Amino acid sequence: MSSIHAADWMFRFRDRNAPGLPIYLTEFGWDSAGGGETCNPPPERASDPPFPECVSERSQAIYAVRGALVLARKGFARLTWFFYGNSALSLQDWDKSKGLFSRSGLVSSGSAGYQEKMSLRALEIFVETLGSKHFVGVVREDAQAYVYELGDGDGRVTHLVGWLPIDGEDERQEVVSFEYSRAPSTGAWRLGSDEYMPAA
Repeated sequence: MSSIHAADWMFRFRDRNAPGLPIYLTEFGWDSAGGGETCNPPPERASDPPFPECVSERSQAIYAVRGALVLARKGFARLTWFFYGNSALSLQDWDKSKGLFSRSGLVSSGSAGYQEKMSLRALEIFVETLGSKHFVGVVREDAQAYVYELGDGDGRVTHLVGWLPIDGEDERQEVVSFEYSRAPSTGAWRLGSDEYMPAA
């Protein structure tokens, strides 16, 4: 999240020098295992630890959706995920970068057959469900919960989206209370192990 918040300077610069100019974020993402590939070093460097920037496949999927929502809340007009696929990790690549950015794909590398990762499916469903919606407002944004309003271009709220601001590997479920006078949707979903599922 600290890297996402670091982007605030772009809006300050835009507002001072080119008010109204849309801002596109051309690269955001997380490295993760998955698609038949790990974050471990090549066999020749087996004594090296996995690179610490790498998260689990589940966490990458969760952070992708959360990240898109927070970036939309900040006002980015368009987001582009980095990268479409993992990179094959050679010994030379490992020695240069220790794996950084080699596992940020939505699918595995060509050498692993371009297998889909959970993040691809999570973003596909996110776009299918909310791709035409816009950020409208914050209902709650604190250490207990993030809850955002999404809606049409005219500001009419059609969906609420919320999550616990916890580690992607933390599977706890909690009841979060907040006051809200509108009822934008009769359906609710939650991100499960590899798909969105109806929320109870």
